Amino acid sequence: SIMMGHVYDNLIECDENFALQPGVATSWEQPDELTYVFTIGEGFKFHNGADLTMDDVLYSIERLANVAQMASTYEKIDSVTVDGNTLTIKVKEANTGFIRELTEVTIMNKAYCEEVGEAYANAPIGTGPYTVSAYTPGETVVLSAWADYPGGKPAIDTITFIAIEDTATRFMAV
Repeated sequence: SIMMGHVYDNLIECDENFALQPGVATSWEQPDELTYVFTIGEGFKFHNGADLTMDDVLYSIERLANVAQMASTYEKIDSVTVDGNTLTIKVKEANTGFIRELTEVTIMNKAYCEEVGEAYANAPIGTGPYTVSAYTPGETVVLSAWADYPGGKPAIDTITFIAIEDTATRFMAV
């Protein structure tokens, strides 16, 4: 969701013009029609202080198999390998749109996710510019600027998302 885009960094990003931009992958290339090679940047940290590792990146891709809206992306992958700070994804067949699907790959903290299980959804730990400071399921989510964000502290200190169930009220709120 848009909200979690503030909490998590993605493998790669899209700008406002839908041009591909670096995320935790600082660069990438496609040496052939089936292979994508990503260089993962250094210095990324999770909100809990843990350093981003290649295990986290690999875990974030492998978990797509169990995420309903991303399972079709994972099914296109033939293999994922890691060598140093290089991630290589081989797809089963050529697909010019596949790289854009990777803009939806949020980078998760493997150790934290394995420790808390599905509870990570209520207390997410990402590498993005905001932390979740309050969450009431179905009602509100409050995000606070993360002072230690490597890209610099965000300009807005607090963002509050409020769930509005009634369509007319939601329309008027906009």
